[in-house]
Amino acid sequence: MRRPRVCKLCGGPLPLTKHKGYQCPACRKKKHDEKRAEYRLSHPCYTGPRPCKECGQEFVIDYSTGPTKTYCSEGCRRRAQASRRKTDPLLSQRHKRRCRISFLRKKYGLDETGYNRMFESQGGHCAICGKHQTEMGRSMVVDHDHTTGKVRQLLCFRCNAVLGILEDDLLCEKAFAYLARHKSLRIAESA
Repeated sequence: MRRPRVCKLCGGPLPLTKHKGYQCPACRKKKHDEKRAEYRLSHPCYTGPRPCKECGQEFVIDYSTGPTKTYCSEGCRRRAQASRRKTDPLLSQRHKRRCRISFLRKKYGLDETGYNRMFESQGGHCAICGKHQTEMGRSMVVDHDHTTGKVRQLLCFRCNAVLGILEDDLLCEKAFAYLARHKSLRIAESA
C-alpha cells in the first residue's frame, strides 16, 4: 500500500492519483492566482495603481492622455531622462546630436551632410567676422532669410544675432550713421 502524500504548502493529504505534483488542488489554485496577480500588476496594460520609478508616488495609467508606463507624470519622465544623461556622457552626446539633426531638418530642411558640406566650403569660419569655430566655443548656426526661408551661410552666434536685429535696412543705416557720428566726435575731442 502506498504511503499517503501530503501537500508541501498546507500539509494536507493529496488525492491518490497519478498526479505527481506536491500541492493539493486548493494550494495549486492559490499559487496560480498569486502568479496571475503578480503578472497582471507587472503587465503594461494593467490599469491599477503602480509606483512611479522617479518619485515613488502611486499612480494609475490613464490611456486617454497617452500612456507613461513607468512614471506618474511627464515631469518625472523628463527628470529621470535628464539624470540618466548626466550620469552617462555618451548618452548625452548622442542625445544632443540627435536633437541638432532633428532641428536642422525641421527648421531649414537641411540634413547633417548638407550642414557639413557648408561648414567645409567655408573652411570652418564665420561668413561675416571670419572667426574659426574653435575660437567660438560652440557650433556655428545656420543663417536664413526670414521672408523666403532660404538658407544663406553659417555664422557665429554673435554675428547671427546682430544680423537678426539689423535685418531692416533703415535701422542698419541709422546704426552706421550713429557709430560714424560718435567716431568723428571722438577724433575731434582728441585733436
